[in-house]
Amino acid sequence: MSNQQMEDQNEDTKAPSYSLKIHHHTIPGSFIFRKNGRNRIDQVLRGYCLHHQCTGVLECKINLHFVNPKSIKYDATEKGFHIDTTQDGRRKYDLFIEYPQKDKYGREIVYDLSDLKNMEATFFNGVLSCRLPVIEIKAKKVKKRKFSEFSKEEIGDSNKPTASNKKSKVLSKKSKKKLATEAEDENKNEEAVAIKKPGKPELSVTEQTQLADEIVNKIEKTLKEKHEKAAEKDKELMEYLDQKNKRKLMKEKKKELAKLIFQNRQEKNKRKRLQSALETMTENTSGTGKAPSKKKKVSFKL
Repeated sequence: MSNQQMEDQNEDTKAPSYSLKIHHHTIPGSFIFRKNGRNRIDQVLRGYCLHHQCTGVLECKINLHFVNPKSIKYDATEKGFHIDTTQDGRRKYDLFIEYPQKDKYGREIVYDLSDLKNMEATFFNGVLSCRLPVIEIKAKKVKKRKFSEFSKEEIGDSNKPTASNKKSKVLSKKSKKKLATEAEDENKNEEAVAIKKPGKPELSVTEQTQLADEIVNKIEKTLKEKHEKAAEKDKELMEYLDQKNKRKLMKEKKKELAKLIFQNRQEKNKRKRLQSALETMTENTSGTGKAPSKKKKVSFKL
């Protein structure tokens, strides 16, 4: 095989993969990228919008791995992005990516094509990112149709029975059933009133007075028992409080006695100390007025 054939095999003729995305505040998921399982705001695109004073960005990312960045020629035209890498030794591409005229919702996109010469692309980690400012995305205009513009098929025949008429008929049947059941219930109640059940025999006056006296006596007994129980509880409480007060008084008396004993002991100790001090002073001042010299004992051993 010749050298030219080897070079042709080494050359990569497949077009590189790319992705187009429109970032705009009306499109959900814009100005966001995912990292470590969380959505993060893309501050680069935010700064791009502030710099160009636009409301959105068209971003195109092209995978150009193993391509020398010096051999990449980039140009932004009025219709699309043009990327040329024919000067590269191995991977030679000639791409033209058109600008999308509508978004995924079918709305028209308006681009800012005034400063195409100064449009730059960034190449990082084998990915070429091209950007174009978006001025606005035009919303769809929905025309309101008049009643005369609707067809007969859409309106339908007014004489035909509708769902509301059917419901009214069903409701009327139900109401008839309810009225019939209510009438039957009224008849049954009237019959029950007419047929009186045999009641209890009536009591005489004396029997009624006896019953009343018994009830009153029972009530009085229960009240007396309650009062007695309450009085017993009060007595127990009073006794407990008296004992408690006595204990407090005894403790206070004991404390006072202990204080007096302690004070007497302190006074006695002070007196003893004063007396001992006076005795030492008198001994020292007696005689020559000088303190007596202690004679040393001398012992001779043979």
